[in-house]
Amino acid sequence: MAQYDPIAQDYERWVVPKFRPVAEALVQAATVSPSEQVIEVGAGTGGLSRLILARLGPTGTLTVTDVSHAMLEIAERVLASLVPPGNGRGARLTVTEADLTSLPVSDGAFDLLVSQFTPLLDGPAGLREALRVLRPGGRLAAAVWGGSYTERALLKAVRLDAGVPPYPDESVSVTATRIREAGFAEVRHRSVRLPVVHDSAETYLAYRAAFGVPPAWSPEQASRYADTLTRRVEAIAPDGESVVLDWQVVLFTAFRAELV
Repeated sequence: MAQYDPIAQDYERWVVPKFRPVAEALVQAATVSPSEQVIEVGAGTGGLSRLILARLGPTGTLTVTDVSHAMLEIAERVLASLVPPGNGRGARLTVTEADLTSLPVSDGAFDLLVSQFTPLLDGPAGLREALRVLRPGGRLAAAVWGGSYTERALLKAVRLDAGVPPYPDESVSVTATRIREAGFAEVRHRSVRLPVVHDSAETYLAYRAAFGVPPAWSPEQASRYADTLTRRVEAIAPDGESVVLDWQVVLFTAFRAELV
């Protein structure tokens, strides 16, 4: 999707390194086996995919999808460099531009579907598609933001001050119910707290800018938000001080039921 293309390089530079601890926790929760057929939806530039690929052997496959062509160009380049050329030791890699609600793959093609900070769990459409592409007994593993952490509190205050739409609030129990109602079984979740430190207000603002702005915002809203965020962050980290925050991440796992 074109809205994500302009930020791809900045996303790779600023966001992927910060999301590494989340990716490590999600890979551990997903229990990737070497011979599995894995698909990642909303992969961005492939930060999570890199860790999954390292777990797969020559009989495994990894399909990487995203809506952004520019994001996928980076993902494909980096991931291809991790696959041993022509010696049969690496997993087969496929990179495909696709929306997570409409994946160009066969029914029941995958053992595992992974998702890190995507809209997959936000509604029934993504979950229906996840159910379709997983074999019976196949697994879903997804990381979503929790509801209570210091960076969220900061950004909620900035949105309020800037007069832009607030973050939607949704409980873990509501998300878990939605996953079960989609046809998944053994739905489990656990919350992970992660410390996050940025070297300065400048680097934190560069990190936030690498996400772009919601497409529904007007240029005036985007400008107000950026100005308000800058003032807030410079106030909590003046004179080159570090920006010290934390995250709450919720890791969901589930199985596609044998009969749905």
